[in-house]
Amino acid sequence: MRRLILTAALCLATPLALAGEGTKPHASAKAAESCGQHMADEAKYPEQLSRTLTQVADMYEAHAKWVGTGDAASKAEHDKLVQLAQEHRDLAQSSRKMADSMKASSDLAAAPHKGPPPAELTRAMQNMLAEMHTFAQMLDRGVREGQHDLQAMKGPKAGGSAQQGTGGSGAPAKDMH
Repeated sequence: MRRLILTAALCLATPLALAGEGTKPHASAKAAESCGQHMADEAKYPEQLSRTLTQVADMYEAHAKWVGTGDAASKAEHDKLVQLAQEHRDLAQSSRKMADSMKASSDLAAAPHKGPPPAELTRAMQNMLAEMHTFAQMLDRGVREGQHDLQAMKGPKAGGSAQQGTGGSGAPAKDMH
């Protein structure tokens, strides 16, 4: 279940990546880069999202192989994991496309912005930053939980491999979903 929550959080990152991390104020005298250059700089977020989603897909495919299709329950889980892997690959491709589009923005000329930023932009940025903060906390928790799960999969030996159904230790495997 934790992996599904992490996956949902990753899916939410795509629109957040458009706005970037702490967007630089346009009114600043120090802000020499154009909005297009800033968008291009922010392409690192959908690029990383794409790499992460690809790894999640790889993990789902490996899990599908592990569970196999030996009975009805296994087949149902296997098929769902394969479906989720493909959906993650599709989203990774979309994220790569967004990163490419953002990079292509680098040659946009600096456009004049009328007056101070409007209240709507300020509210949108405040909301975006709050969501990004929540997302960062979720990712941090997901990484810690995933590291714990990985250690449990390895069993008592540091390099041991988990056996199907036993977690590698002879005891019943912890649910890794």
